[in-house]
Amino acid sequence: MLASGAKSVSKANPVVVGVVYADDNPLGNFPETVPAARAAENYINSHGGIGGRALKVNLCNGKNNAASDVSCATKFVSSGAVTVYGSDALWGTVGPTVLAKAGVVNQTGPFYGPELTGPNAYPWQGETVTGDSAVAQYALSTHTNATCLYVQVPSYKTACVDNFKKPVEAGGGKAHTVGVPVTVADMSQYATQVAKSKDGLVNVAVDKTLFVQLVQSSAQQNYKPTWVTFSLNAQPDLLSRLGPLAKGVVFWSDIKSPTDTSDPDTAIFNAAMSKYQPSGQIDPVSAQTFSDLMTLKRLGDKVGGAALTRAGMPKILGGISGVQQFMGPQLDSSKRLPGLPHSFHTGSYLYQWNGKSFVPFGKGYYEYQAG
Repeated sequence: MLASGAKSVSKANPVVVGVVYADDNPLGNFPETVPAARAAENYINSHGGIGGRALKVNLCNGKNNAASDVSCATKFVSSGAVTVYGSDALWGTVGPTVLAKAGVVNQTGPFYGPELTGPNAYPWQGETVTGDSAVAQYALSTHTNATCLYVQVPSYKTACVDNFKKPVEAGGGKAHTVGVPVTVADMSQYATQVAKSKDGLVNVAVDKTLFVQLVQSSAQQNYKPTWVTFSLNAQPDLLSRLGPLAKGVVFWSDIKSPTDTSDPDTAIFNAAMSKYQPSGQIDPVSAQTFSDLMTLKRLGDKVGGAALTRAGMPKILGGISGVQQFMGPQLDSSKRLPGLPHSFHTGSYLYQWNGKSFVPFGKGYYEYQAG
């Protein structure tokens, strides 16, 4: 039975949305995207749909593989998708181009340039642009010297240098960068390198396994700075593997934490997962997936479901005003990140693990500030 006030919609003429995710590969797996997308689909369709139209989610595993990403993008185009969400390490190098040729907007997590700068890019996330800016602002406000350690891929180097180091130095602080080869398997030498700096904060752009190695190896050298990393790493297995060393780790996030009970949207997310996907993992990845689809619902409810077409999406997204991102800030197309005309997610949250839950860190939410 539907909850009080809920209303089902016909599945005829649905709003088709593609969701790309990564699983079954050595570069990073996020299978929790699937149950979160299904939970959002069920919740939305039992609560009036998107502007009166049902939602149809088309999922595809990109496997962090360029060929698979091309296949997913082609699948989304042929299925009638009007937009695409999710994330995949190599999606930005191929996916947006395939979608653009078919007139489909791309709203995947912006890890690579085209996901932020492409003509069809309308991200609801700021990722490293806003996240690293938030960490830089915190470091400056506390007069903390900092290091940014990253895997040597262009997007992460840009994030550490342009979005973190430059703003810290522009504000009169001190920051260092340390690049790690993509083939690295042992972080001990890099732990020694950052320990020698004696910096009080280390901002880290590596995967979960390398992050755990870095923190553990540093602790063995009695080096215990404030560790900061992206929310994709804020998962139960990382916290479990770190044990007591996880306490105090800070994560930056585009949206609020699923444990942040101060926000009513988190209650909706947790209740929907419990009802529709009770075995699904609750973490920042599943929360972001759910948020993307629920934010589309809010937009569709405002402009009307009939307007959500391939041809209509660019104009609608380019003129967003007063739409509350689910579990996130207000979205307004008149407020954009500098140099990124279609990127209007202009801030980031900082959360710290206190041993039991994620609690706001610093001033909690930070608006983007350029260096």
